Amino acid sequence: MMRAFAETRTTVGAINANLSNSISGIRVSKSFNNSKFEFKNLKKETLNISLQERQHTFWLAVFQGGVYYIIDTLLSCYAF
Repeated sequence: MMRAFAETRTTVGAINANLSNSISGIRVSKSFNNSKFEFKNLKKETLNISLQERQHTFWLAVFQGGVYYIIDTLLSCYAF
């Protein structure tokens, strides 16, 4: 019974891999046909990611700076 389930999972996995490759191939061919549109989308997404990374870096710097300031202040108060 375990062997039958394992073979079924292997067969289903192979079918899913083949289907995934077919769908991926269709997407690639559509992308080549719509290359100008895809480049615009890629540029928009790249700018969006860049903006998000800048915001992430800013807030990380603010948070870490604030935490280090508080720690330094507390340590200087209790320094012997």
